[in-house]
Amino acid sequence: MLHCAKCNCGRSRAKKLVTVENLYKLVDETPPQSGKLLERTLRAFRATSKKIVSCNIKLMNPLDYSDSIFEGVLRDKAKNFARLVVREEADMFVVQEAPGAALRNKGKVNGNARRCVKNGTFLDELLRNLVENSDGDQWRAESREVPKYEGKVDMGESHVFAWREDAFSLVDGPSLLCVVDSSSERFHRPPSWCVFDVRRPGVPTGERLLIVSVHLKAVQNNDTTRTREDVRVLGRAVVELQRQQRGTVTVIIVGDFNASPTLVVSEFQEAGLGDFVSALDNSKFTNMYRFCGNGADGHVYDGVYTSNRGQVEGGVLDVPEVDAAYNEMKDKAPNLMAGDLCAIMHRIVYGGDAAIVDLNGVPLGLRTIVREELYRQWSDHMPIYAKYSCLMASDADAKDTGVAESKEDEGVSESKGN
Repeated sequence: MLHCAKCNCGRSRAKKLVTVENLYKLVDETPPQSGKLLERTLRAFRATSKKIVSCNIKLMNPLDYSDSIFEGVLRDKAKNFARLVVREEADMFVVQEAPGAALRNKGKVNGNARRCVKNGTFLDELLRNLVENSDGDQWRAESREVPKYEGKVDMGESHVFAWREDAFSLVDGPSLLCVVDSSSERFHRPPSWCVFDVRRPGVPTGERLLIVSVHLKAVQNNDTTRTREDVRVLGRAVVELQRQQRGTVTVIIVGDFNASPTLVVSEFQEAGLGDFVSALDNSKFTNMYRFCGNGADGHVYDGVYTSNRGQVEGGVLDVPEVDAAYNEMKDKAPNLMAGDLCAIMHRIVYGGDAAIVDLNGVPLGLRTIVREELYRQWSDHMPIYAKYSCLMASDADAKDTGVAESKEDEGVSESKGN
């Protein structure tokens, strides 16, 4: 571990890290492991923003996957999403629909799903893959069970918060969000929340984020009444939670709202969150619409909402693996509808001589098969992100690259530590 012998100032420490990094590069184009550690620390010093990825990963329903394949699906999702988060250089990953009470109560007795919930397998696998894919960066992960009662049976899920320890430190949570008036209000599923201090290595920034993770009531039969109620109760609860915080806290609400930004913002206004806006611009859909129906039924039901529009932006992530699956499906589709392959397509997919339904150039059966495989490896949701611009960005932008620095930087020592 490197530290400034004269003071704890992050600026001089960052300068010296550049110096040592450059010395390593004089010896070898590929720095040793200690050099990689310095590069990661330096990158964290220079970071001008924190990126938060969120996704409903479709891993809580006993009906979605057979018990015999459940553990394999769980491990694939943990691996795939960890790689995505690291590839995106994200600092936090917020998960909805992680394994929880529904699988524990309705999964196969003595089956794989129940065992995975009992052992916390998803959290362990996610954390292991995050560390392995980020060259040993220190990650921490916490989960919170989110109940959803159907009669007396809890059919809930878990929410997960995973973060880089050089980017955030946990202050409070994860906890469940409480309604303001328990006599008249209830959540379909209570949101979860955490409070984090924003960090750069060794340098407290004084900034604090309140992250709320939601999975709200889905619209049923085109009736938005319960969904609107859920959003309104969420808004009132966030107002109260904000009031309880000390000092200035930036609130970022992420997750699966099961509702459009227009509906969410409207209900937030009714609930007292009139200054909250959607950070997504609606230019990209958040569902796997290209693999559903005719490939054109897209919507924006996952979201990022905040009142700090000056420091928070958001979007829908591109997932190259999903794009590749779509392009391959489109490329193969014409051949499966012509010649000898057409008959094989009939037998394998349709089980007879029924007409192949062509929707936007892709047989419906093929689109369904590809969709189900994507759901097993990824989800029926696209991952979204929020990017928070740090107030200390001007300091982090320092571009000091010389080998020699001022005398105040001379007293740097190296000590061994974990």
